[in-house]
Amino acid sequence: MSIVITGPPAVRGQSIIPREERLNSREDVVHCGQLLSVGTDVMSGHGTIPIGDKLAASVSGVKVQYSRLFLVEPYKSKYVPKIGDVVVGRIASIQRARWKVDVNYRMTAILHLNNVNLPGGELRRKGLEDEVAMSKHLLVGDMVSAEVQQIRMRGQLQLHTRNLKYGKLGQGIMVKVPPSLVKPQKEYMHEIYGVGVIIGCNGIIWISPALNTDPDGGYNTDFTSVKELAHPEISSVLVPRITDMIKAEEKRRAVEKDREEAARKRRAL
Repeated sequence: MSIVITGPPAVRGQSIIPREERLNSREDVVHCGQLLSVGTDVMSGHGTIPIGDKLAASVSGVKVQYSRLFLVEPYKSKYVPKIGDVVVGRIASIQRARWKVDVNYRMTAILHLNNVNLPGGELRRKGLEDEVAMSKHLLVGDMVSAEVQQIRMRGQLQLHTRNLKYGKLGQGIMVKVPPSLVKPQKEYMHEIYGVGVIIGCNGIIWISPALNTDPDGGYNTDFTSVKELAHPEISSVLVPRITDMIKAEEKRRAVEKDREEAARKRRAL
């Protein structure tokens, strides 16, 4: 007769961790359309949709439950624009008298020819010659900084670069963070240790040797500043250091946001 000796039953790690801290457990990951609960005694939070007496996820992400309240936090979210936001984007296409710019939004933004400063900073009415020369100013793939001028009825954004601090961006490094981590502030353009940093409200951060304040709006590339990137103290130390600082700040703000959201939901209950 064999004797089998067993230890105490293993305690599942997730049962001793608070619900709001278990954001990456396998059973909390749901996809769009997945059934979350059955019954009419549950509350529908953001990221969920009631279907009859059932509750389903409307986005893919992490399921969070607070008593009867169900939420789904999406992994990624698009930029929600406001008039006056500073954004960093990439030229997606060139059309008649306008550029289409990818600004991490659900649709491309519009940068009209009349809303840009031409080389030399002259303010005048744009004509047919300017439309023909549009590709000389901004090509597909160029990076630009701009400001949200208008949000139209269907949600399409209209940008402008009339201020000299906006315009075409030269050589640099692009860092993407969730737009929700960019908090409102007085200035979105900074210089740190001689390195220019543009914090876009759309979650795109641009790091370059220096900020552009030239009267040509950045359309004429100054190769002297580009060569400065080859200096060891800039290319090997300053720019990577600032990039690491931004990524560390991104993680810190993400943790802080989760804590604030959990505290707010606990108070709501």
